[in-house]
Amino acid sequence: MQSQAEDRGGELHGSLVEAMNSGVLAIDATGRITAWNPRAERLLGYTREEALGRDVHGLLHRDADGWSRRSGTAS
Repeated sequence: MQSQAEDRGGELHGSLVEAMNSGVLAIDATGRITAWNPRAERLLGYTREEALGRDVHGLLHRDADGWSRRSGTAS
């Protein structure tokens, strides 16, 4: 069980990530996106809802021709 101090620390960390002027995303050990801030939405063009839980490589990878595996469109 987490202490109140740990809960507050997690809330503070989340608030800082949300307020950053840089695009921030986090992934777990399997490559699934676990965090996605508003600046990442603006920079990368995917909403938080579209990104969370997705495989980071499948969402953001472009092949040598510039095609996204996710959308099938060139960038």
